[in-house]
Amino acid sequence: MDWEAHIERWSRTAVRLLDIRHYRAEHGTVPYHYAAHTNFFLITTHGEARVSISGKVYQTRSPYILHGGADSELSIVPLDQDFACYLILYTAECASPEDWESFQMTYAFAPYAVLPV
Repeated sequence: MDWEAHIERWSRTAVRLLDIRHYRAEHGTVPYHYAAHTNFFLITTHGEARVSISGKVYQTRSPYILHGGADSELSIVPLDQDFACYLILYTAECASPEDWESFQMTYAFAPYAVLPV
């Protein structure tokens, strides 16, 4: 992925936050399967899980950030009771087809540091 181009697209695109959801394994609220109708970030804040976005599987250990585009299939399997995450749903008003494609990409990374959500 060309991160510089991706960051540049984010800087010129209007984004609307739709919802922020918090899930914890100990409360039994983690959705095993979720059909995303909008773009999303999944941010793991505690524990480990196996996360699948449209068939691509990630083994996560907090902190971890995953991105999926609209119409992605998301499944989360916590690997311990300490698992917790946030699901952040958003839409992007893209100016071009290239920009739109950039917001549909699936990617994941472990950040160096996490700001409090």
